[in-house]
Parts: sequence; C-alpha cells; structure tokens
Amino acid sequence: MTSEKNNQLLTLPEVAARLRCHVVTVRRYIRAGLLKAKKLQRRYRVSVAELERFLAADKPGSATEAGFPTRWLPLDDRSAKRLRGYRRMAKAAKEVAAGRHPAYLGVRGREVVCFMVFNNPRRI
Repeated sequence: MTSEKNNQLLTLPEVAARLRCHVVTVRRYIRAGLLKAKKLQRRYRVSVAELERFLAADKPGSATEAGFPTRWLPLDDRSAKRLRGYRRMAKAAKEVAAGRHPAYLGVRGREVVCFMVFNNPRRI
C-alpha cells in the first residue's frame, strides 16, 4: 500500500495545492533543483515520496539538507566577514544594490550561499 502511494505521480497544480503556493513557485523549485520531477508528455510530474522529502527538508533544523540558508545577515555585519564565500557574494550584492537598497546575505553553516536585495523596501 505504501509503495503504491509513493509511486503515485502528482501534477504541478496538485503539488501547489499541497504546498499552499502558486504553480509558478513549484516550477521554480524544480528548476532550482530543490524539488525533483519527471517530465511525462511535456508536463512535469512529482512523486509523492519526493514531495514528502521536500516537505521534511523544509522543517526547521533540516533546512541545510535542502540547500536553504539557515539565517540572513545584513551585508555590513562584522560576523559575516569571517564566513567562507563572503567576498564574492558581498561584491555581487553591492553591485546589484548600488548602495541604495538594503542587502542581506544568506548563510548556511559557515558559508555564505546567496544574497537578497530589497529593491523597494517598505517602512513600517
């Protein structure tokens, strides 16, 4: 019974409904390699087992297994300067932000893995 359930393939709208997100977001997860999918008849299909693995990796504490940053630090944070990959990511973030927008570095363990720039920050 369990193997039949795990072998079942879901369409992207079904996956999006289970993840409570938009279909475009599911496609982005697939293209980024975070969610594995098969292409059948020119359409993506995701197995139930893969969806369960993705959901388990999204829980706190296991985010590093899925490749997500575990914390975000401001670009000018002193502690970020000691992390591996800081110079490369900080240079790219500064070029994108151009000093006008706030930038944050995504950190996983002791390595900077990505950056995020707010082009239109809202003041609260």
